[in-house]
Formats: sequence, structure tokens, C-alpha cells
Amino acid sequence: MTDPPITDIWFRTDKGLMELGLLLGLGGLFYDYENYWEWVIGSYGNLELDITRTHKLDPNSTDTRIFIWKGGDFFPDQILEELAGKLIDIGISPVYMGRWVYQTGNEFEKIIQKEARANKET
Repeated sequence: MTDPPITDIWFRTDKGLMELGLLLGLGGLFYDYENYWEWVIGSYGNLELDITRTHKLDPNSTDTRIFIWKGGDFFPDQILEELAGKLIDIGISPVYMGRWVYQTGNEFEKIIQKEARANKET
């Protein structure tokens, strides 16, 4: 049985979301926030990506998540590898790839299918 397609990338960093968008090469960046979440949306090839995390906790103590806002339902392998590689190149490690499955409220089950680390990928 094969794993389901990867829909989410997540990691921990103290970098701002707008800075992350720029470092990853996203175009047309737009920042917004609400009571719990903050996010940046930008284009990457034919996809619009959402980089999001809660602003209720210190950035280093919560996961930053990247998912496809528009243009597809899952990450193509090439884009997944590019984004994970760029994150590692800017000093973010480990990088988890898999699926966030909604539970309740602001809670998600995080299913790791792949992991990338500086000098290592599993």
C-alpha cells in the first residue's frame, strides 16, 4: 500500500512568515491574521502556498505549516523536494512532510510521511 500524497510541510523557526515567504521565493506575498492564526499567502510556480502558524505562542515553540491554498490538492514531488531543500539551506531542520488532519478547534493530528534534516533525509 502506498502512502497518501503529501499535503503539508511543517517545521519550527523564529523567522517571520513574510521573511520565510521571501526566502522560499514566493511571489505576490500577502500577510494577514485572526484571533489565533497568522499567515502569508504567495505564489510558487502554478501553486498558491499558505505559510501559517499560531501567533499565540513563541514561534520556536509551535509548528509553522506550509500547505497549498490554490492550484492543487497535494505537493508534487519536485516542489516538495525544492521547498524542503530551501528550508534546510536557510538553517531550518528538521522539516516534516505529510498530512495535517483536522481534529477539533485549532487542533490537528500530524502524520509524518517523510522527514528531511541537514545532511540527511528519511
